[in-house]
Amino acid sequence: MRIFLLQQLFLWVCMVVVVVLIAFLPRDLVFVSEEYETYGIATMNMQLYGERLSEYVAMIGAGSLGENRYGTSVLVDLHLYASRSLQLIGIASIIAIFIGTAKAYFDTRYKGIFARSSRKIGQGMQALPDFFIIIVVQMVVLWLFRQGFPQFSLYGNEDLSSFLFAAVLLSLFPSMYFANIVASTLESEEGSFYLIAAKGRGVKKSVLLIKHQLANALPSIIQQIPIMFMYLLSNLLMVEFLTSFRGAMYRTYQAMGFQETSLESLPNQFYIEEPVIVVYLTFFISLGFLVNIGSRVMTEIVTRRRLS
Repeated sequence: MRIFLLQQLFLWVCMVVVVVLIAFLPRDLVFVSEEYETYGIATMNMQLYGERLSEYVAMIGAGSLGENRYGTSVLVDLHLYASRSLQLIGIASIIAIFIGTAKAYFDTRYKGIFARSSRKIGQGMQALPDFFIIIVVQMVVLWLFRQGFPQFSLYGNEDLSSFLFAAVLLSLFPSMYFANIVASTLESEEGSFYLIAAKGRGVKKSVLLIKHQLANALPSIIQQIPIMFMYLLSNLLMVEFLTSFRGAMYRTYQAMGFQETSLESLPNQFYIEEPVIVVYLTFFISLGFLVNIGSRVMTEIVTRRRLS
């Protein structure tokens, strides 16, 4: 475990350093005129690059992580937006694990047409682009509103209904992934000697699934939680953008300057907040590593209890 933690710490430091190096890349343009056309060529001033990195390191040494465009501390900015995203990620994770486990139990417990259809739907959803599923769900809900379904807020981060709707959207793809993983793990236990012996004693299949198969497969299932978490993070920007949920990932997108630009914008027209980018990406990287470490610890605890 100690070696694993040191490896994770080393990887974390390397990733944060890469984020800093990329965030502070100079984005200067040299304009070139040829006949009736003027265009910009991106250049990289290594001296300016070194000065910006030195200034940032000196600022950290002075006990500050920088300010946003409005002169507010980056940490205050992070606390506001990250608290929203953490709540969203937490609820979406619970929904994904619950729905994924329930669907896996249903697909494994029953072998009829409904179970087969359920599995095909899950596999089909994984084959479709994430944003397509999210947009389709939004369109279906809006259509239901037009048919007289009770309306609730879908956008923003101030109402409970919009928060829960965003959490459900965020959990869609991870729940299908988790369901397939749990179902495959449970099926891998089929044919084991302890199952054959238990069936011979007349133990119900539902008891076998929950008390024996799921318990034995739990370490393998826990190991998949970091991957499910990566799916959550990869969909977070999409969900926050499409639902106007002002969370940490959307704030990172805003800090990169994309919100205020168009396809015709030049690189030096982007209002980029480098300190915000570094702190927010470090926050998400840290979340990923904490989940990975937590999964490893939980796996070892469950494995030891099962063997004891």
